[in-house]
Amino acid sequence: MFVVLASATGAPGVSTTALGLALNCESGGVLYVEADPVGGSPLHSGYFKSSRESALARGRRSLINLVEPARHGQIGQAFGAQTLNIPETNVWAVPGLRTASQADSMTSTWGPLGAHLRTIDRNGATIIVDAGRIGHRSGPHDLMVQSDLILVVTRTSATALGSLKGVLDQLRGQLRAIRSPAALGLVVIDDKYYGAAEIAKSFGVDVAFTLPDSPKHAKIFSEGHQLTKFQRTQSRYLRNLDGAWPKMQTYVEEHRPEWVNPSRNQTLPSKPSTREALGESS
Repeated sequence: MFVVLASATGAPGVSTTALGLALNCESGGVLYVEADPVGGSPLHSGYFKSSRESALARGRRSLINLVEPARHGQIGQAFGAQTLNIPETNVWAVPGLRTASQADSMTSTWGPLGAHLRTIDRNGATIIVDAGRIGHRSGPHDLMVQSDLILVVTRTSATALGSLKGVLDQLRGQLRAIRSPAALGLVVIDDKYYGAAEIAKSFGVDVAFTLPDSPKHAKIFSEGHQLTKFQRTQSRYLRNLDGAWPKMQTYVEEHRPEWVNPSRNQTLPSKPSTREALGESS
């Protein structure tokens, strides 16, 4: 499955949720791509706590290194060299842009990158993309529309919901215009202002899953914090992340656009060959 997470407003928890989903996926191979056009790497600065080892790895690997290969139709050959394994996990990651100034260079790369991720998905890997805020002029729109599922992450305050309808209406229109295969859904960070069912009814987009507003437990992914074994077993936040994957699979099956032939979106193999799928190189 090829999933993209994005937001209508700033900082609702897209990067934290995307990384949390990647690290809680039971698939034999997961690819996590930092595609936020504003640059920076939550994986490096947060989860890895800016360690020297991650800084060295990230210094060599970045989405920006795919720009030139994409111009020559060689993104497939170059992609594996930009991936790095998150230690002690089945997750491979592609670090994002180093600065926001690099986003304009990516404009013609997002489409070929999306096509390559689609190929990796068909080869059996699970793809999670952090696309940042929707609407950036150099954002990964051409990548997003090639996915199986676009999830817009939102909190429930009036401020957070204020711009959501316009973004969703525009995105739905764009997906329909190009006959995108992507289903569209919401991830609601439940901070007790409005309920998920009420939000879905108001905006005409169903909620794929919800997460409790749990800053302490979310810091596992946003800042590399550790929880005790007891805390992890008692965490509703982590339980919801674990349960999100079957919900997302069901959501895709039930919300495919009417123009998509279901046979094009078969269930993923249970034991993919991750290194071959990613074209990983040391």
